Amino acid sequence: MASNERLVARSNSTSNRAIARCRALATALLALLTVPQSVAAAAGIRGDRHGVELQIANLTGDESSEVRAIAAEALGRDGDLRSVSPLVLAAAETDSVVRLAAVDALARFGEGDRFDGDVPIRRMVGRHLPLSVEVPGALKRIGTLDEVIDALGQVMITPGNGDGADWARGDAAWALGRMGNSRATFYLSRGLSDADNLVRAESARALMRLGDQRGLPVLTQHLLDWFYGPRVALVLTQAHWLPGTGAERVHWWIAHRDRASLVRDWATTKSVLIADLNSRFTLGALYAAIAIGQADFIPDATAALVTGGNRAMAEAFLNCGQPDLRQAGEAWAKARGYVILASPEDPPVSWGEM
Repeated sequence: MASNERLVARSNSTSNRAIARCRALATALLALLTVPQSVAAAAGIRGDRHGVELQIANLTGDESSEVRAIAAEALGRDGDLRSVSPLVLAAAETDSVVRLAAVDALARFGEGDRFDGDVPIRRMVGRHLPLSVEVPGALKRIGTLDEVIDALGQVMITPGNGDGADWARGDAAWALGRMGNSRATFYLSRGLSDADNLVRAESARALMRLGDQRGLPVLTQHLLDWFYGPRVALVLTQAHWLPGTGAERVHWWIAHRDRASLVRDWATTKSVLIADLNSRFTLGALYAAIAIGQADFIPDATAALVTGGNRAMAEAFLNCGQPDLRQAGEAWAKARGYVILASPEDPPVSWGEM
């Protein structure tokens, strides 16, 4: 479809976070490719000592998100210890473009032995960045990889307030896994029981990357997450995991976008999806059913919307391109006083796209 429609007063759903995360990262990468040379020079991307100071100043200053993301990326590439503290501060921000660039930069410090024993890092003094979580006092003196892991671990396990707080925590879990240091398992194991889906999934994925099998049961539960499932399936494949139950097989096929297998055993697929519509992965099950595009599932999907539906489900109905589901979504919205507005964003899933 050329356009997308949203209901007024819609809030971001957990299941849509992966899309926003990818878009934010794409924005940061695009900025790296298209920023004018004058701006790049201002960001200090020169790899020398003076350049690092300019990068830190731009990361912590009142610059645009794109310029700050460029500075974070350059600091991660340079590997200068003075940049660790401002990068940890930026990793706790609500600005997703800056945050993703910062956690990626911090993760680079774990690739190779860049840390020199007890070299201290002084905390940046100046403008206080808008944080979604409290930054621990340990950041006053950061000089070893262990201390960076502890700082990111505190960001990950500390509940935050406001938009993007759990995104920051999920990103921190991802960075901890990428660092490849077993010290992170202390924090990541706590993340397995976190209240937020993203934090649980990222913690499980990070543990598996570190060779800790405790993440396996949690990861299998996230195969049905429409946006996150393919990445979960990749980790499970690397761990030589194979589905055992009928539900696990269906979720495995969904994560691999294997429509042929799903349709071949449609009786099992349909039974599992109907059950999943009443789980905490309702939206994932609905997106999967829409993408598969089997007409005999339309009554079941409509019944789920009528009996226990929500705004995100109704929006999926409106934008999937199936006339009967669109009609059901319009009826649901009208009965509850919603107004349908156009949105420039692409629809999350289309009928029969798998």
